[in-house]
Amino acid sequence: MRVLIVGAYGYFGQALMRRLLSLGHTVRAVGRAGVGAAWPPGVEASIREASEIRVSEIAGVNAVVCLAGGGIRVGGEWDPIQAIRDNIVAPMRVGIAARAAGGPRMILASSAYVYGLATTPHREGGSRRPDTLYGSLKVVAEAAWRASGGMAIRFANLYGLSVSDVGRDGV
Repeated sequence: MRVLIVGAYGYFGQALMRRLLSLGHTVRAVGRAGVGAAWPPGVEASIREASEIRVSEIAGVNAVVCLAGGGIRVGGEWDPIQAIRDNIVAPMRVGIAARAAGGPRMILASSAYVYGLATTPHREGGSRRPDTLYGSLKVVAEAAWRASGGMAIRFANLYGLSVSDVGRDGV
């Protein structure tokens, strides 16, 4: 299977790339250069903003996994413009390009923050009541992604070992 990972330089993107490659899949990657991260051997990589995706990068892939998100902290504060670019603009452009490229399977990494911080436990069919900028951005991103034919997976928390932790990694 040929998979495009958008937002591939992040923690989860790096782990997903290594796992897909170990299973014999072909990986294309788009993302911003991260601190100390490197593309695993065999990855077709493009280093740039996820919002600058090209239809040609999606053509011929079986699946698109969009991990673009978060928000860039500037001096300890959220940069709302970058957060909108990462969480809404990038998934919208990727979704539009994926439809134009023939419609591969599309998976968006979203967040349990769409339910709000005070709502636990979270239930898939529960009301979305985001009470943070990040949660609100993910609600909008999910709607845009679904309009392009994709599905969203809401993660509560991602953590695990990094490559520097005793030579192992996992999410």
